[in-house]
Amino acid sequence: MFRIALCDDEEEYLEHEEKYISKYLDKLDFDYKITKFTNGFQLVNAMSQPHDFDMIFLDIDMAGLNGIETAKQLRKVSDEVFIVFVTAYVNYSMEGYEARAFRYLLKTKDDFKVRMRECMNAIILEYDRRKNCYFFSFREGMVQLFADEILYVESELHVVTFVVYRNNQLERLTRYVGLNEIEEMLKKSLFCRISQSYLVNIRHILRMEENQVQMRDGTWLPFSKSRKAKAKEAILGYWGEV
Repeated sequence: MFRIALCDDEEEYLEHEEKYISKYLDKLDFDYKITKFTNGFQLVNAMSQPHDFDMIFLDIDMAGLNGIETAKQLRKVSDEVFIVFVTAYVNYSMEGYEARAFRYLLKTKDDFKVRMRECMNAIILEYDRRKNCYFFSFREGMVQLFADEILYVESELHVVTFVVYRNNQLERLTRYVGLNEIEEMLKKSLFCRISQSYLVNIRHILRMEENQVQMRDGTWLPFSKSRKAKAKEAILGYWGEV
C-alpha cells in the first residue's frame, strides 16, 4: 500500500492533489492511503519512522515552517521517501536540491493534471527500480542489499569494495570478484561505469564536474577518458528525467 502525505496551507490545492492522485492510483488498482496536512509542523510530527510515508507532496511557501525546512526535517527520518514540491514559484531549485526533491510541480501551470500524472509515472517507475534486491557473498558474510543501498563499487587488484548506506550508516563490504561481473549483475539498476575501477549508483551522485563526480558520502571519483562521454550522457539523462 502506498502511504501518501499532502501538505499545503491552501485547501484548494490539497483537494486537487487528492483528486488527481486518487484517480491515478484507482485506475491502476493500487491500494493507498492519503493523509492531508495544512502545515509543516503537523507533517514532521506525523512522520516518526522512515516508512510512515512513501511519497510526500509538499507546498514550499507556507507560514511557520516552510516547505524547504519541512523537507530537511523529513530527510532526517527517511532518505527514501519521495518528496515532490508543489509550488507557485520556480526560484527554489537549489534549496530543493539540498532536500533531494524528486520533482517540482508548478501550481500555476494549466496542465497541472497532466504534470501530476507524469510525476506519478516517474515515482512508480523509480519505486520499482528501488525494489531490486541482491544477495552477495562478502568477506563479512552473506549480505542482502537493495540496489539503492549501494553508493558505488570500487575495484583494486581483483578485490571489489561495495560502499553502501543502510540502517542509517555507511559500510564498506569486500569480496574477490571482477568489477565486470558486478556491472553485469547490476545492469538493470541505475548504475554507471565511470572508469575501469568505479561503478557508481547514479541516484547517489551529488554533483558532477568536468572530470569527476561527487558521491553521497562526499567522495570524489574520477572519470576515465575512455568512459567519460558515455557516463556523462547516462548521468545527465537521468537528471533530465527526474
